[in-house]
Amino acid sequence: MKPLLDWIDSHRVLVCLGPGGVGKTTVTSALGLYAARHGRRTLCLTIDPARRLAESLGVENDEAGEADGMIEVPVRENLWAMMVDARSAVDVATRRHLGPAASADFEENRIFGYLRNTLAGFHEFACMDVLLDLVERGVWDTIILDTPPSQHARDFLEAPRRIEEAVTSPVLNLFVDAGGRGLPGRGLVGIGTGMTMRVIGRLIGQGLVEEVAEFLLLGGDMLKGFHARSLRMREFLHEADLGFAVVTSPETVPECIRLHAMLGDMGFENEFFVANRVLTYAGGATDGITFEALSPQPEQRENRDDGAATPIAPHLASKIEENFANTRKLSEAHLITLRGLMLKVGTDHTLYAIPQMAEDVFDLPALERLLESMIHVDVQRPS
Repeated sequence: MKPLLDWIDSHRVLVCLGPGGVGKTTVTSALGLYAARHGRRTLCLTIDPARRLAESLGVENDEAGEADGMIEVPVRENLWAMMVDARSAVDVATRRHLGPAASADFEENRIFGYLRNTLAGFHEFACMDVLLDLVERGVWDTIILDTPPSQHARDFLEAPRRIEEAVTSPVLNLFVDAGGRGLPGRGLVGIGTGMTMRVIGRLIGQGLVEEVAEFLLLGGDMLKGFHARSLRMREFLHEADLGFAVVTSPETVPECIRLHAMLGDMGFENEFFVANRVLTYAGGATDGITFEALSPQPEQRENRDDGAATPIAPHLASKIEENFANTRKLSEAHLITLRGLMLKVGTDHTLYAIPQMAEDVFDLPALERLLESMIHVDVQRPS
């Protein structure tokens, strides 16, 4: 079993993937807190617009608002949080490749707006551009990325390839090359001078014609920048210090298995699993599973009650016994499901479990308690 700290130490970027509703953002926060505790300068980054990351890490609402502008907010020693929405990421990527002065007007260009809103993978590409920029700054030892639900994971991981194919398409480059020769000028755009331009202007509106011209003049530089960036992103996705963790719950294991297979088909390998909200008390009824605590367990409190135990009414005792039996059955079902997961994907993978907590994780103290309860689950193959 590879210790959790070794997984974190061996990766500068850890990408958390998983279905919606499994507590992926909470797990991202817990892993970030774990890394920070062990002295690593850590950034928890989410490209999901939900406020869950801010809430889990105890970031105030006004600070979270700043984080939407991609400003890292300090949480505690060695730990920062940042939330990125797709629109802000697009604006940052545009400014990077056009320069602040040119991008201010260009961002309002309707042609660019159409591409931004319709080109497959454009928003995901912009978010990955932000991630890559944070990595290249070299400020953090560890960046833990919380991604949108798994149905969008392929879009996120395939964004560099899609953008590369789009910006190198012959049709798009035909127009960009024509525009690059100047307005007025030769080539396709050159026919827009004189009478032809006035006719086109009457058909589609002179303002739109001017926006097309602006896009062709400025868009070429931007597309060249996007092309170079997409190539760098594809290299980055296969670098050794980038790792993947799949987050699941007992109820979403089938989707988790499909996500694992998808990563394999794309040439990625998720290196460990985190199962959240697991009932782990089964009284040893499930063979082939053992647990190991990741954190030192607190000592048992000394029983200071010298008096006799208060008797419980028979009907209440019966209810407690029934509830205990049902909980144990559900716990056994959870563990059998997790055992099936590991037998399916291979027991050489590592599985961590976070037991079902009696409270929601909405602040840093609750996150600390969650982290203390996290355990390693060892699943052995049948002999």
